[in-house]
Amino acid sequence: MSYLVFARKYRPQTFDELVGQEPIATTLKNAIETDRAPHAFLFTGPRGVGKTSMARILAKSLNCEKGPTVNPCGKCSLCDEITKGVSLDVIEIDGASNRGIDDIRQLREGAQFVPVRAKYKVYIIDEVHQITQDAFNALLKMLEEPPRHLKFIFATTEPQKIPLTILSRCQRFDFRRITSQVIVETIRDICRKEKIQIEEDALFSIARFADGSLRDAQSLLDQLISFSSAKITKTDVLNLSGAVTDDQYFGLLSEIHLKEGPKALIRLRQIYDQGADLPRFFTDLVMFLRDLIVVKAVEDQEDLKKMELHPEYVERIKKTTDLFTQHELFYIFHVIKVLAEDIRRAQDVMVVSEIAVLRLIAMPKSATVDELLTLLKKQGAKGVSAHARQEEVAQAPLSNPDLPQPKSNPSSNATDEEKIEKMLRLVKEKSITIGLNLSKAGKIKIEGNKLLFGFRTRDMFHKEIVNKNESREVIGAVAKGIYGRELRVDFFDLEKKPDSSVKDRNQELKTSAKQVLNDPSVQGIINTFDAEIINIERARP
Repeated sequence: MSYLVFARKYRPQTFDELVGQEPIATTLKNAIETDRAPHAFLFTGPRGVGKTSMARILAKSLNCEKGPTVNPCGKCSLCDEITKGVSLDVIEIDGASNRGIDDIRQLREGAQFVPVRAKYKVYIIDEVHQITQDAFNALLKMLEEPPRHLKFIFATTEPQKIPLTILSRCQRFDFRRITSQVIVETIRDICRKEKIQIEEDALFSIARFADGSLRDAQSLLDQLISFSSAKITKTDVLNLSGAVTDDQYFGLLSEIHLKEGPKALIRLRQIYDQGADLPRFFTDLVMFLRDLIVVKAVEDQEDLKKMELHPEYVERIKKTTDLFTQHELFYIFHVIKVLAEDIRRAQDVMVVSEIAVLRLIAMPKSATVDELLTLLKKQGAKGVSAHARQEEVAQAPLSNPDLPQPKSNPSSNATDEEKIEKMLRLVKEKSITIGLNLSKAGKIKIEGNKLLFGFRTRDMFHKEIVNKNESREVIGAVAKGIYGRELRVDFFDLEKKPDSSVKDRNQELKTSAKQVLNDPSVQGIINTFDAEIINIERARP
């Protein structure tokens, strides 16, 4: 008997065997049991998640000699023919190669005849989105008034390309990506049945490279068996997939932290000379940085598991997260993400890679607002030498033109700044999504019983995310704990031009700004950082 690949050998044959799509399986079983199966189904989702397998199981459930049943026997001649793909009544069509109007006309002619042996004639059309517009129009009439014996099952990875007239006549089921944990368990079970030795780290590497596709994971396992002579290791997975080991990521980030430019460039050259794909290297590095940022922001181990981060992997990368502040990790992520997108269009990928890495090597160390305020208290309002000022300015927060920079507020004292910093930190601890989007505010202020967040026009997307009832409740609860009173959370446009009705208010603010500049503590800040007043007359509310 010829070799059968794992994707076919272990293809699910019942609803219960199909992993990762339990809600859809439950819905279809209920429809069959109550005799409410529609005439047209649409299965959408990424590749390799079970769309075609589900279609075949559904066809067997409808046509099994014991059916319709949610548990097709798999042994009767009808089930056997469907499993082997030779049934005259269950026809599988590839939409990519049978996409023209003549193909659909031929389908319509055959669909008029009653089934040869089965209860229903079932057409399974894969990649249906590739059918032409004229072909869809030819199919439309049959979907509007189908014969009682006819069922359509459409499968696609791109439902947005299907005409709305077709979508409206189908019952749609959205298949989701298979989680890494489910892929690991499935591959482990296959290895046990096939008596294949494999490392635990190799299982998680396979799941990671499969990116939610169980079929891709099974195909990679097929290749690994031929590639590895004994026990399958994580190194085997990396070598076969063209990726590099995690040690290379750890090493490169360590060299960025230590400002070891020559070592970082030598590492890049070695990776390149070993035949690794640099675009793939930096794309994988983006995902690695994502893991670092998540681990630094989320402490609960159970939450990390839900984000598909293995505990052993988390413990290993925690040492690297300690090398950088959250702000520095965001900056590194931004630079590498842009590089991963640009490098595929670059004529010399090595030059582009080296410049990006040197840019990160030159990254100044980041400091928090708390650290700067501590510095002011330690140094005092006066007496800081020019050399000391230069050293401390070098430690100031990293400037990134693509990220909103904090604005100094002359009317705020150190206590207010500390409260704002604490509020943003606590909001981020309660909800990282709300916290990250709230940090895009260019200005934060309190007016009476209002807590106001100002956003630039370019950041209005972030404002819309936090301008929801659940977000306001989180922010309001945190603010109440810090300020000891109820504050109404609201938002405003930083770039909105003032009208004549607020002219007097603007003048009051300018006068107030001048008075604040004469305050000794403000003068101390100006002296410490060698600041310069550009134009007090351009004060804004």
